[in-house]
Amino acid sequence: MRNDCQYIIFTIGDRQFVMRLLDVDRIVCGIPISFLPNANDWFLGTITINGKIIPVLDIGKKVNNKHHYPSPTGRLIIATVSEMPIALAVDEIKCICDRDEIASPDGTLSFRSVGCLENIWELQNGMLFIHDINSLFAVREEQLLSLING
Repeated sequence: MRNDCQYIIFTIGDRQFVMRLLDVDRIVCGIPISFLPNANDWFLGTITINGKIIPVLDIGKKVNNKHHYPSPTGRLIIATVSEMPIALAVDEIKCICDRDEIASPDGTLSFRSVGCLENIWELQNGMLFIHDINSLFAVREEQLLSLING
C-alpha cells in the first residue's frame, strides 16, 4: 500500500472522519491539554511537545457547531497547516486503510458538501472526509495560530 493512497479513519463523538495519511505528521496520546476558557470556539487549548507549543483544535465545533471535548483516552493527530503544527483532538483512531475501503462500490468518492464547509465532504457511507486540511481554516484563523506558535 502506497502512503499517498492511504487514509486514516478516526472518530469525534459519534461521527467518523477520514483524512489522507500524508496529512498526518504523527499521533500522540497522554499529553495534557492546557484548556483556554476564553479562546475562539474551535480552539480548545495547547499542548507542548519537545518545547514547542501546539494549538489543539476542535473539528467537531467546525463541522456541527457543537463543542466536543476529547475523551481521556483520546488521541491527538498532529498535522501541519500553513507550515505550523496543529493538533486535532479525536476520540479514537479506527484504522489506516486504502482508498477502496472508503470509496463507493463503483470505486469513486461520492460526496456532498457539509453545510458551508467546502473542505469537508460527507461520503456516501456517512464518513466525513477532510480533503484539504490546509484550507480548512480561514486566513484569520491561520493568523491566530501563527500568534500562538510565535
